[in-house]
Amino acid sequence: MRWHGHGWRWAAGLALGVLLSGHAAEPVPHVVELPPYVVEESLRPPWRYVSLSGIEVLSRASDDLTRQLLDRQHVLHEELALFLPKSLQVHRAIPAVYVLYNDAVAPAVAEQIAARIKQFAVANAADGADESGAATQAAAELKVRFMPNYRFWDADSLAIFFVLDEINGERANLTLSPGYLRYLLEARTPALPTWFIEGMVELYGTVRLPAAPLRAPLEGATMGGAEAELGVVTFRPAIWWSEAESHLLKKDAKRIPAFMPLATLFAGPRLTADKAGDLRLRHTEAALFIRWAFDHTKPESKKGQAPDGLDPLEPRYLAPQALWEFVTRSGLEPVTETLFQECFGQTYDEAQLRLADYLPFALKNTFRLRPPTPIGSLEFELRDATVAEVSRLKGDLARLETAYVKELYPQLTMNYLDQARRVLRRSLDQGDRDPRLLAVIGLSECDAGNDEGARPYLEAAIQGKVPRARIYYELARIKFNDVRPLDVAMKLPSAKVAAALDVLAAGQQLAQPLPEAYELIAEIWLRCTGRLTLEQLAVLDEGVRYFPRRLRLVYSTALLYAFAGLDVRARELVDLGLNNSPDEVEKSRFLKLWSAIHEAAAETNAAQQGPTVQATTRWKGPKLKPEIVPRLPAEMDEPVVQLKEFKVSEVFPPINVRFNLSGENLFNTIDDPIVDARVTYVKSDDLGARMGIQVGDVLLALNGTDLKGQTIREVAVLVEAARKSGDMIWEIRRGLGTLTLRHKGKWEIPLPAVAN
Repeated sequence: MRWHGHGWRWAAGLALGVLLSGHAAEPVPHVVELPPYVVEESLRPPWRYVSLSGIEVLSRASDDLTRQLLDRQHVLHEELALFLPKSLQVHRAIPAVYVLYNDAVAPAVAEQIAARIKQFAVANAADGADESGAATQAAAELKVRFMPNYRFWDADSLAIFFVLDEINGERANLTLSPGYLRYLLEARTPALPTWFIEGMVELYGTVRLPAAPLRAPLEGATMGGAEAELGVVTFRPAIWWSEAESHLLKKDAKRIPAFMPLATLFAGPRLTADKAGDLRLRHTEAALFIRWAFDHTKPESKKGQAPDGLDPLEPRYLAPQALWEFVTRSGLEPVTETLFQECFGQTYDEAQLRLADYLPFALKNTFRLRPPTPIGSLEFELRDATVAEVSRLKGDLARLETAYVKELYPQLTMNYLDQARRVLRRSLDQGDRDPRLLAVIGLSECDAGNDEGARPYLEAAIQGKVPRARIYYELARIKFNDVRPLDVAMKLPSAKVAAALDVLAAGQQLAQPLPEAYELIAEIWLRCTGRLTLEQLAVLDEGVRYFPRRLRLVYSTALLYAFAGLDVRARELVDLGLNNSPDEVEKSRFLKLWSAIHEAAAETNAAQQGPTVQATTRWKGPKLKPEIVPRLPAEMDEPVVQLKEFKVSEVFPPINVRFNLSGENLFNTIDDPIVDARVTYVKSDDLGARMGIQVGDVLLALNGTDLKGQTIREVAVLVEAARKSGDMIWEIRRGLGTLTLRHKGKWEIPLPAVAN
């Protein structure tokens, strides 16, 4: 998922995966996978509906097969909870959506969709420089496949589509995919530690979850030719680094692998020059640590160089509850050795010794977890779905489909968007004003870039108190855009942004926390006059505590603390940002901020206490010109971020373009990633007009390179290359659709310089 700053839009970025998967299909070369394009107007045969704990289900499979699938997924989730408590999994305020088809009445697929994909691929290949024609031939042989099952989610919702086989259902051995496990971990609030997420996903590779195939008795499950007891989770021998390395360790008892110090394991993404090696070791060791914490079969030996006075380890220190407490508290407070001792009753050194001692045992042994009581079947009754339920649930699924297609295959966006609108309007046209339906319609229009169309539906849904976090964020974003000045240096009075902040406050009361909501609050306050109170800053502290790896939020909060004169807290946040920065680019941003905060504090101290006062800083890098402008004490009620403003009047001579920047690089705006590029002027008798470009068009890509994420400097290079090659293809968004406009030939006017 990707959200972008300064008028952020929801960009698809929806992770794709299978929740319930059968036998893996062989990879097919030159394949494009799309969600099914459902073309159906009839409600016959009727959709069946049931609401269960945490999910709403629409099914066109038989009641018998629907019951079996829901029973199987219930068993699988109960088995998962044996080693991943539900308190550490994502919890949504609104139910997940399951849409089930049987393949005898599988959704009709519009063949023109597949034809358009091939036509687009062939046209692109023909325009390329491949004189042999191999690319064109490969494009002509492209296969378009419509996925039989898939999973989509956005910030506050999950939807799953699954095509069941009424005849051969017994062939499907169901399981929970690793991608689904990652979703449960990564989407959880407060955010879980990175080491725990990666360790759990790594560990899951050695786990077996038994579940009977469809149409098989629930009392047992056949897995690999052996009977598996339903509800009993099996942990196969551990893997250290790789299968090959594990084999060598098992053969040679004296072979001792290198371990990462536990303080480093729990610290975050700071790595050495061998980043790939560090990551592999971190994931491997984290998986072993998690396994060690709840393997009830492990010996409590003390081989090796035990610290003096080391007492035998009490079983309670190795109980899973200690791990769950440590992980939960790690998401809310700094991870220290003191915290570790409080949870596990031992120091890092003692635990490291025991962990290394456990490895040879884990490489050779299997253990099982059993539920305290047998897992029972679900009790529920299916009924015919209402038109309102079909529209709302299928419409939400279609909305997420559209966002996925828009991201990967934008030329098909209108087809899927029209489908989603048609499904949603079926109930709306019959007078349905269910706030939950209106919320889905509003989000669908937001995803399509139609903010004004979305506004009334979002307002009605919020008035109906729908606990859907994204609707509050989206309406607040729209309201803030209403008053946001184009001049980044211009400040707004608090009254101007009160409407947006009120919507965000209402969302925090009714719905789950969203990192995007906290980021929007921080952006609004950065653009406002007046000094923030400690109570207001505490709101952002809460956001940072929930989402410590959202670097935009951490950065903005550090800025606001610096403007309030609270340098100690600002530096703590910079430390957090440095610790969680995944690369040198992000670290550089926080180091520059550190320097600016330090210099601002030093100048204030010098003004108040005299020139002999000297400040110190832990960072010994080169002195940087601060972008935070220190204010005199009397002026501190109006903090300011001073930005270098770059206005690019032309992307190439025949049109004028306004670039909307992400705000990620406060120190060099011309190298700031682009969020969007909107045409503001087209010269009537020049090339832009002849190509068909219009005012209001959003430039999406040039010669196949997306503009989003590029810098202004990089766009200038792309345009100059297109000018020299004599071949220019603009992909644009106009309204809710996308177009491709092309010019072949030379234009003699060179690209104008980018003006500051």
